[in-house]
Amino acid sequence: NIVILAAGAAKEWVKIDFTTTRNDNIGIVVYDVTGRLTDARQLYAQPGLNSTLLNISGYAAGIYFVTLNNGEQMITGKLVKN
Repeated sequence: NIVILAAGAAKEWVKIDFTTTRNDNIGIVVYDVTGRLTDARQLYAQPGLNSTLLNISGYAAGIYFVTLNNGEQMITGKLVKN
């Protein structure tokens, strides 16, 4: 079970907070509004609150979609690059 707690508008870094109910490998992918893959990474999450930082300083200003996936559940949130 993945729940995104925070993501939003940023210029250089965005912190993504999420919770899980078990130890999990989490895939994080970022797409721009045209569907182009901008970033992809894997991380290991422990039960409870987890955080990761994304460096978005190289992204063009606009709207992006951040998807977290643990193989059973996929959650997508919106990110705005100022």
